[in-house]
Amino acid sequence: MRDFIECASDKVAEHFRARQSYLELWQCIGTTAEEWFRVELLSVFDSLQGVTIEATNQRVGTDKERPDFSLQIQGRPLRIELKVLPQNAHYQSGWGRFQAVPNNNKDFMNLVSGERQGIIYVHWPSPKDWRQCRKRILEKYAVECVREDSLPCCAAHSVVISYWQKRKLVPK
Repeated sequence: MRDFIECASDKVAEHFRARQSYLELWQCIGTTAEEWFRVELLSVFDSLQGVTIEATNQRVGTDKERPDFSLQIQGRPLRIELKVLPQNAHYQSGWGRFQAVPNNNKDFMNLVSGERQGIIYVHWPSPKDWRQCRKRILEKYAVECVREDSLPCCAAHSVVISYWQKRKLVPK
């Protein structure tokens, strides 16, 4: 996952900075717009040298366990989940929103078990709310946030794009 983050994350941040008006629109109307993020990310991934898009969860088999993105990076398979979890009227915090959908827990458990190699998490209630949500994810799962990019949006708010992988064990 680190190889992928190194080659993709700067381009992803640059790509979404150029689409700030869309980010503000999604944020202001309170929609997740996950399909929009999926398409935009696919366009970035397609531009990366050494990365091949094999499938998305929209185009591969009927198995319910298919990842959002099936990629190859330098010949190695990479299965990545996409989480787009803004605050909305029903959940006043990102963590509340996260806990409300069982698939969010399952996706992080799949990361810990090795069934997935990464999660790209898009979050935007507020920087303070993101820090709380990030802290709780780190406490609950054996994962690490490898990188996060904060994109200014809608005055005091920002959109945070974070990249997660299974926590590496440190030899004693």
